[in-house]
Amino acid sequence: MLNMIKHKKTLTSYSKITTIFGYSLFALTVLSFFVSTAIPFGFALLTPTARHFNIIVMIIAFAIAVILPALVSYLIGDKVTHAKNRLLHHYNGILFGIAAYWVSQFFNWVGFNYLFGISEAPFPIPLAFTNVMPVIATIILMTFVAISYAKKQKSTTSVLQHRPYQIVLVAAVIGAFVAPYISGGVDVNYLAISITALAIPIIITAIAYKALAKHQPTRLARLSDAIIAMSMGWIATWLASSFISFIQLPYQIAGILAYVIGLTVFVIYLYTRNRKSL
Repeated sequence: MLNMIKHKKTLTSYSKITTIFGYSLFALTVLSFFVSTAIPFGFALLTPTARHFNIIVMIIAFAIAVILPALVSYLIGDKVTHAKNRLLHHYNGILFGIAAYWVSQFFNWVGFNYLFGISEAPFPIPLAFTNVMPVIATIILMTFVAISYAKKQKSTTSVLQHRPYQIVLVAAVIGAFVAPYISGGVDVNYLAISITALAIPIIITAIAYKALAKHQPTRLARLSDAIIAMSMGWIATWLASSFISFIQLPYQIAGILAYVIGLTVFVIYLYTRNRKSL
């Protein structure tokens, strides 16, 4: 009984941290979309010769690609959670959203760019399909995971303990990082740099696995938890690079600064998780 109470308190403390970080990163993602895409394209509408329909379609397509996978998956995760505890609803929603981020990243590399391509036709339908199809595939996959979780969940168990979710999360992360090398998306002239960049999430995940091992009962759950921690830093790195681009720093300096910000977010998340769980 005491162990169950202790586990419940631990789950409550670290799920709060994950939820706060998840909400913050999603809010910054929406802000990044408006600053880097919606507003510049909106100004393009003021150009007399602009094809307004094309620009509007592109804004909608990019919005769907950037925002919809995580948002819809969050709502799915929240909906299929049976527990009365509202925090578990939020926590599961964040976990679904992070998994959807990686699944959509993977699907972006798998065939859709080559299937539809990007043409210079008067109507940017190929571009719209290129952005929308990975989103549809992601939502379908996360829906299947949600249905499986809804059938087998216990009232106090998060989706992080659900085997199908763990498998999808781990596979999506591996696929998202490996797919560019298989599909030729990595420039061979910068292969050494790309391999170095690939080593960073592996090292970060290993550190998180070691630091958070005491919180999860199984190895796959520990790995999934470590990937969630890595994701906080990785998404923060991606967001930082989108904002830093406006400063127009040299490419190397901008990249280093983005990684430093992402690493800082990761360290803060990891420290807070462990501190709150003591």
